[in-house]
Amino acid sequence: MKLISLAVLFLLSLLPTQALAYPTVVVQSVEVSVPAESSGYVRDTEWLTMPTITNTDEVLNGLVAVNDGENNYLAFSVTGAYTVDWGDGSATESFASGVVAEHNFAFANLGVETTHTEGYRQAIVSVTMQTPGTMTAIDLDERHSGVGNERWQLGWMDVEISGPSITSFALQSNEAPMLLLKEFSILSNSITSFSNMFNNCYSLQSIPLLDTSAGTSFSSMFRYCSSLQSIPLLDTSAGTSFSSMFFNCYSLQAIPLLDTSACTNFSYMFYYCSSLQSIPLLDTSAGTSFSNMFFNCYSLQAIPLLDTSACTNFSYMFYYCSSLQSIPLLDTSAGTSFYRMFSYCYSLQGIPLLDTSASTNLSDMFYSCSSLQVGAMSGTALSIKYHSAYLTTGAIVDIFNGLASVSGQTITITGNIGVSGLSAADRLIATDKGWVIVDA
Repeated sequence: MKLISLAVLFLLSLLPTQALAYPTVVVQSVEVSVPAESSGYVRDTEWLTMPTITNTDEVLNGLVAVNDGENNYLAFSVTGAYTVDWGDGSATESFASGVVAEHNFAFANLGVETTHTEGYRQAIVSVTMQTPGTMTAIDLDERHSGVGNERWQLGWMDVEISGPSITSFALQSNEAPMLLLKEFSILSNSITSFSNMFNNCYSLQSIPLLDTSAGTSFSSMFRYCSSLQSIPLLDTSAGTSFSSMFFNCYSLQAIPLLDTSACTNFSYMFYYCSSLQSIPLLDTSAGTSFSNMFFNCYSLQAIPLLDTSACTNFSYMFYYCSSLQSIPLLDTSAGTSFYRMFSYCYSLQGIPLLDTSASTNLSDMFYSCSSLQVGAMSGTALSIKYHSAYLTTGAIVDIFNGLASVSGQTITITGNIGVSGLSAADRLIATDKGWVIVDA
């Protein structure tokens, strides 16, 4: 719980995965965990024993590390009037529904018998409800009023929750990192929002089967889970938003077939999933935004045929997908923004005939696509650059043929092997439509 800088937090997020551990999650009264021999995780024998809970209880119990310092802050909120036993000998406190509970632990107030060999002492925080059936939401990512604008490290090491009526839960997002959290369990099958549920859980390497059948939002669910390598099959049939779901999951290698038929927002879904090599066939028929969907997925070698007929925003969709050699025929007829759609796709050799007739932005669409040999599109009516690609004379003529009639727009073909072979008649195909050719 010591104050730490953003720089330190970033460096910690890059720790080797073998040094990290991940939570155990309990769902619908069934504890599911990855065996210790595969995860490398065994509960610390020096940790205090957590109270036993069942799926009919309404409680939150958490094991907290307390350092020999002044900044042992903890803050959270619960929907429903609740009482907190801080586990350090201080008086229990009662809070109205939604009011943030705050505490600053004192190292000296905890018995020496709770001292860990690493130097911290331990407290078990217990939250109970004042009225049965009222625990509907929990937010462990609240800012303590004593912290100011600094970032600090939360002391949670083990969290266990039971609440049959819980519909919303936030483990953490941006207020403070949970770098100490190794175990987590929740008994509930009523959660509707999984947004940010595991956000910034850098040590999470694997998760068990979760009951997500009631979930409508999965946005940022695994954001910055940089050690996560795979996920189980999730019931996402009610999900409408998957934006940033796997944002910066650097180690994610594969995903199961997710039901995305109701989803409208796929933006940033696999942003910086640099180990992802393929994705299953997703139902994207309702998707209106695919911006940044595969940003920096530089191990991605292929994508299935995605239904993009409702999409208006394709900006940065395949940015820095440097291993991608081709894409299937996408319906881009409704697309208005193609900004940097294929920038830095060094291995991309060709694209199908994309409809860009509704486009309002084609800037840097093919920036640094040095292997591009086929780039013809239909209905292009805005200035566009094919600078330093690998287009032959015939490929450039095909591009000219797909241009719409305009006034004062430019097409840049500088640095392509086929420029020198263009005849006057070839150039007239573009210039007669009002285009200015830039080739030097």
